Amino acid sequence: MSSRGWNRNRIVPLIVALAVLLLIGMYVVFATNRAKADAAARLETAKVELATLQNDAGQLDALRKERLDIRRVLAFLEPGLAPDRKSTFFPTLVAQLQRLADQHRLALENITPTASKAAPASAAPPDGQTATPPAEETVHFSLNMKGTFPDFMAFLKALKTFPKIIEVETIKLTPQIEADDPAGMSPLLGVSMEMNATMLPLATGTTEL
Repeated sequence: MSSRGWNRNRIVPLIVALAVLLLIGMYVVFATNRAKADAAARLETAKVELATLQNDAGQLDALRKERLDIRRVLAFLEPGLAPDRKSTFFPTLVAQLQRLADQHRLALENITPTASKAAPASAAPPDGQTATPPAEETVHFSLNMKGTFPDFMAFLKALKTFPKIIEVETIKLTPQIEADDPAGMSPLLGVSMEMNATMLPLATGTTEL
């Protein structure tokens, strides 16, 4: 066998092998590019779906807040023509104070009514004159809670916008010594308050907060 024939026999398989490797490389590049394109398309789809979910979540959150606001308003409403307004006034007062304490991370332990003071009734008006509306009534009660001083101060500040007329008569702060803190380093305070809530007279057919 001549050297030319031997070289040809070696070059042909080498060319075939190179061609196969080239085809494999082209396929790998094509497959890689296709996979990248598919991944990019899936990523864009995921971004669109995420944006849609975030928008839906925002709407649900807004609806949830609106629902809570409506429930708070409905919980505060008291019928102006109730046979005994006091029977609804104090329970809603307790619920409002409980919500306010929860908002400021205070543990409300108890609320106890102690007395009610009604103003003297007005004398009957002379003929032809309009009767004087009934006087307001003050409900006196005591309140005990536990929490930190900053949270309690925030609670007091929030009473300025409380839906009922509240008067704070006395405040007593007592350091709380927890069982796991015998050295008395706990920042918690026990709070005792004497308060008045005024129930104003309502015109016929109206409601109050």
